Amino acid sequence: MDGLFDAGAAVRRVSLVRLSADIGRSVAGLGRVLTEGEVVKPTVRPSGIVYFTLRDRAAQLSVMCPASRSRRCRVVHGERVGVTGTLCWSVDRGQLSLSAEEVLPVGAGAIAAAVAECRARL
Repeated sequence: MDGLFDAGAAVRRVSLVRLSADIGRSVAGLGRVLTEGEVVKPTVRPSGIVYFTLRDRAAQLSVMCPASRSRRCRVVHGERVGVTGTLCWSVDRGQLSLSAEEVLPVGAGAIAAAVAECRARL
């Protein structure tokens, strides 16, 4: 494997700008991903963008759902969900986040969501 994260490679000196750009390219190379976790602190901005943290026992990741996709991003604090999207590296903030295309409840949460939607339609 030739690239930024070679194990055993000699230490090389890189500028912060170059390092951040390399991280961004590496993250973009992962493509679309599907991951699961618990929704924490969902927030809807006036612009319609939905923000929340996705976490499990050992990790957490910031998630952003664009306003154009917010109807496909159902988030409830404490609910277990599956998030499909792409990872984004913010060069100016040095942060990794997940740009969600779709957020759906999984497990028991999926069943509860389906029942709630049926009740709302009746």
